[in-house]
Amino acid sequence: MRAGVAVGAQHVCHAAAGGGIPEIVIHLQTGWLVPPGDSEAIEEAVCCALKNRDLAARLARNAYAHVELNFGLDQMIEGSRSPAGERPI
Repeated sequence: MRAGVAVGAQHVCHAAAGGGIPEIVIHLQTGWLVPPGDSEAIEEAVCCALKNRDLAARLARNAYAHVELNFGLDQMIEGSRSPAGERPI
């Protein structure tokens, strides 16, 4: 997943809203999310990042913090447990 790599490297992320991407990239909070196949929207997002370096850096930091908080090892372990708190067989 390229979005995950960008976030892990603390780079700004531009992504199409498909699959699990919207869980990581929240439009204008953790990056730019555009409709799949919309080349004009991705162009606008990239240009916006290039023109607004401070915003791009803030979104990259937000994305990293979001992933650490919601998709870290503790969350993966917790998500693998059954609702009763028992480990699945």
